[in-house]
Amino acid sequence: MSTLPALSIPPLPRPRWPRLRRWVVCIFWALVCASVAFVLWALWYVNDRGFTRKWRRMVEKELAQQGIHADIRRLTLNPLRGLVARDVRLFDGQERQATLASVSEAVLDIDYAKLFNGEAFVNALDLRHAALSLPLERKGEPLEIRGLNARILLPPGQLTIAQAEAVVHGVRVSVTGHLLNPKELPALSGTGGGGGGERARKAIAWLRQMELGAGSPSLTLRFEGDLAAPDRLFAEAVFQSGALDSRGVPLLRAAQVVATYREGTLRLRQCAIAGVRGKLDAAGTWSPAKSEGVFQLRSTLDLPFLAKRLELGERWNNATFEHPPVLELRGEVEKAADATPRVKMQGRFEAGAFRLHEVAFEGAAADFSWDGERWFLRNARVDHASGRLAGDALQTAEGLRFRVRSGVNPSAFAPFLSDQGEEILSEWEFLQPPQVSLEGHAPASGWQGLVLQGHAALGKTRLRGVPMEALEAPIDYRDRILTIKDFRIIRTEGRGSGTFVLDLPDSVVRIVNGRSTMTPVDVGIWIDRRGELPRNLAPYRFSTPPDLTVEGTVELGRRDDKTRLRIGVDGKGLEYVFLGETLPVPRVFATLWIEKDRLRIEDLRGTLFGGKIRGDADISLEAKKGDYTVDAAVEEVDFPALTKLYFNYDTSKGKLRGEGRFSGRGPVARNVVGSGRLLVTDGNVFAIPILGPFSGILNEVLPGTGYNQARKATATFEMKEGTIHTGDLLVEGKGFSMMGGGTLFFLEDKMDFSIRINAQGAAGMILTPVSHLFEYTSDGPLSNPVWRPRRLPKKLFGR
Repeated sequence: MSTLPALSIPPLPRPRWPRLRRWVVCIFWALVCASVAFVLWALWYVNDRGFTRKWRRMVEKELAQQGIHADIRRLTLNPLRGLVARDVRLFDGQERQATLASVSEAVLDIDYAKLFNGEAFVNALDLRHAALSLPLERKGEPLEIRGLNARILLPPGQLTIAQAEAVVHGVRVSVTGHLLNPKELPALSGTGGGGGGERARKAIAWLRQMELGAGSPSLTLRFEGDLAAPDRLFAEAVFQSGALDSRGVPLLRAAQVVATYREGTLRLRQCAIAGVRGKLDAAGTWSPAKSEGVFQLRSTLDLPFLAKRLELGERWNNATFEHPPVLELRGEVEKAADATPRVKMQGRFEAGAFRLHEVAFEGAAADFSWDGERWFLRNARVDHASGRLAGDALQTAEGLRFRVRSGVNPSAFAPFLSDQGEEILSEWEFLQPPQVSLEGHAPASGWQGLVLQGHAALGKTRLRGVPMEALEAPIDYRDRILTIKDFRIIRTEGRGSGTFVLDLPDSVVRIVNGRSTMTPVDVGIWIDRRGELPRNLAPYRFSTPPDLTVEGTVELGRRDDKTRLRIGVDGKGLEYVFLGETLPVPRVFATLWIEKDRLRIEDLRGTLFGGKIRGDADISLEAKKGDYTVDAAVEEVDFPALTKLYFNYDTSKGKLRGEGRFSGRGPVARNVVGSGRLLVTDGNVFAIPILGPFSGILNEVLPGTGYNQARKATATFEMKEGTIHTGDLLVEGKGFSMMGGGTLFFLEDKMDFSIRINAQGAAGMILTPVSHLFEYTSDGPLSNPVWRPRRLPKKLFGR
């Protein structure tokens, strides 16, 4: 075997693949890391910073296609949750005039395939523990809802709320529903303002103060239908609640309300509220398209108690019912000629014992009705311990007509009057409830045209403290003038009658054909509430009330410019205080004129101490002035009775005749200023105590003359500052005369007086040259005068 020679093959060069591979791997991983980093950065960016405005507008446009008009402030992508819209505001339409709600965030369920194909790509909205803000008023505090969970499906042309739940101030709210054509959702431009927002705000404030019992309240809303066919929409709301407390006070034991909307008609199928006392049941229907509906209600709830606890107004704080009142109501709503809804209803209210403004009433009841333009109140009554107030009333477009019958003590209604009305009523004290019946009407323009007619009968009553036994008064009120014609007043001492007119426009009281046999001061208190008239009548006291006739006007204001009152007096047993003493006047006739602030007494005629008196007077009725002027004249007055009254003399005799004028200010006798003339006749002048000692003096001067009576004395006088002064006293007797003058201090029981004795006939001629020797003076007590000679002569005639 031959051996082949070995071939020598050179070695191939070693390949460089490992190095290249390493570079490729490095580049690959670098790209992967960069991609991951980019993706992570992109995810962080879209989650933290959000998508651009272009993407947000694209989503907003898509939602608008589904009828949801939104403004998305941020649109982010969460790796775990998906596309998230944050700080979303929902509007009422494309014009965005009103904000419906503000949502903190919503998760968008996106179909990306449809997104890239230009089709509707938002499948649903998911809310998980979201915050929702609902504006109740344009400038008020919004309603904040926390923890909202909801899923809203948005298939093309549809809107489905699979489930929406939240707790709103303790109320569990659950909403489900399905709508077709959501783009047809009508604009709610009024949302967010007006009275509805205010009522919602108050309701929220009420919920905040509620304390929930074992059964927390819940509200379930369900709806479905096609917005393109509103008449076929269906909605149902069910509210249920257990016990509710407010500030620890039980309010309700349970409540259930079921309302539905179907075929354009809203039905309140059930409204059952069980309170702590009583319950309420209501039902009704309402068709918005036809503006028609019916309703009925019956309540035995203690409505004032609930209103006070719910703080629905201070007016409810004044009412307290011993037992819950009964309210029955039924009615209907129909379209009026002007296409506005008109409510017609009728019902009844009845209550047992209750208190209103702290006034206790025994019960109340009324039937009422309303036809949209007129209301009618019939068989209305309010029972009080003193009697019953009953009546009927009809309100029409022309005005109000009513009829009232009352046997209630008017004092019970004092808390319901104005301050002025309460002040006037406080002047009356009704010991027996008056019986009043009135009929009247007032125009629709207001109470200025009120007309009243009726009758009032009062039993035992006091007006400003002055009693009366009975009063019968026909009443007529029109044009703001109250006329009480032919009234009759009965008192124990007499009666009164006449016509009384209260003229409010002129602020005066007119008295026509007034007659009275009652005490004048008491009548004055009734007429003049300020007290000026009775104060000025007080000095004229009658033991038997005089016959008075009264005509004229009394002003109610302070000026008295319109006051002009004529009072005719025919009286017996008058007692009048003059110069500090009481003058008895058994019979008197006079005419009194009260004009502005003056009282004039004209043609005064009377009897005084067996004689006659006549005179006139002008007296100020203003307490600050109090001035007066009196002209008086007397005839055949018993002089002893007069001197006994003023000087306590027991031995005077004779008749007094005189006249004088007196003026003064107030009741102080020292202020009296006057002048006049006096004549005493038919008596023993020496029986006057101040002249009595002259009987013995005359016997010494002219023996035998002291036993002759001086039957005549005359004098003129002036009075001022508590004194009486005369300078021409003349006493005439048989065979002598006495002349003198001086001052009597009648308030201080003093005198300063001088008298000269003159003889008449032959003795007078003999004694004339020395007549000045027979002058006597007295400056001692007026009640017990002591006379002494002014000059002491020698003994005459052997003495």
